[in-house]
Amino acid sequence: MVSIVKRGDNLYLRYFNGGKDVRKSTGLKDTQQNRKYLEKEVVPQVIRMIESGEVEKSKNKRTIAYYADKHLLYSEKCKSYESIVRYVDRVVKHFGEDRDVAGITRLDVKDFLKSLNIKDVSKKNYLAAVSGILALAVEDEYIETNKAQNISLSDDGEEINPFTVDEVQRILATATGTFKDMLGILFTMGMRPSELIGLMLPNVGKEYIVIKEAIVRGRKGDTKTKSSKRKIPIRNEARPYFDNLLSTQGRKSLYLVVNNQGEPYWDIGSVRKKWKGLLEECGITHRKLYATRHTFISHMLLSGVRAPIIAEYVGHEDVRLIQSVYGHYIDGELIKLDATHKLYDTESGTLSGTPNILTDGGSA
Repeated sequence: MVSIVKRGDNLYLRYFNGGKDVRKSTGLKDTQQNRKYLEKEVVPQVIRMIESGEVEKSKNKRTIAYYADKHLLYSEKCKSYESIVRYVDRVVKHFGEDRDVAGITRLDVKDFLKSLNIKDVSKKNYLAAVSGILALAVEDEYIETNKAQNISLSDDGEEINPFTVDEVQRILATATGTFKDMLGILFTMGMRPSELIGLMLPNVGKEYIVIKEAIVRGRKGDTKTKSSKRKIPIRNEARPYFDNLLSTQGRKSLYLVVNNQGEPYWDIGSVRKKWKGLLEECGITHRKLYATRHTFISHMLLSGVRAPIIAEYVGHEDVRLIQSVYGHYIDGELIKLDATHKLYDTESGTLSGTPNILTDGGSA
């Protein structure tokens, strides 16, 4: 039923299964020792698998390597293709090339992410790789659900620690020049820093801005996610900062934000030292510049603006993530709520100028 045949210098197993002549390489050289090993250990096992039908099942199995190859094939035209290859290779290495995707559970995906000794912001890339691979298996109708979907990670890999209203006021009162205008927009518009330095003049109107590009580490490209591309009203608080940047003299660039030489910022990291020094001058605990976005979202929630509206405004694709990630901060602030607080007193309990992000910037 199963015979050992020679092809070139290597040994193959030959057998018939389902009426088909199958020849499978053993990867072994044609030596007397290898033939004895195959006859004693391998051939009997293959015969048992054929009789039990396990060989047929194995033939139809779809491995993670199979769908990983297809995922890379469909991703070839992506600007970040080289990075995608790196993430996918690590996923396949972790699970094993022959791992049947049907056997991958949600817990397996979580265990993989936990095994990565990196920040959550980087884990998102690997989660996206797993999800992309499993999504193809769903489309192929090999599995019913994508076990990598709806696994939440922090928005940028760090605990949400927004600035207080007093801290925001101190920062803006101390900052100067173009940097102050940048911070003013970040605090009052909730943009990602990469979106702000990627904002071009043709996309800045009198009432609205259109966000569709970002600059990350010297590379101009699309925004973080599909939902990040958006048209949003310029809030009244942010308008003076936009006006200041638009009036910059000697402009050589089409970008809204330019440095002292009139050139765009090709990496938000170039202001990291200035940001750190500013917080030290203000006597404020250091946070990443991205915390300006956390601050906007948190204070919007505290002001009573609903999470779905905030998510659309800041270009966040997961409303539930906003509610869960920022929930701890909001709960802490609610504990501080004075029992004598007047519910309908418009002078209390809100961040000045944030009653409604849809109407506080002009109408369509």
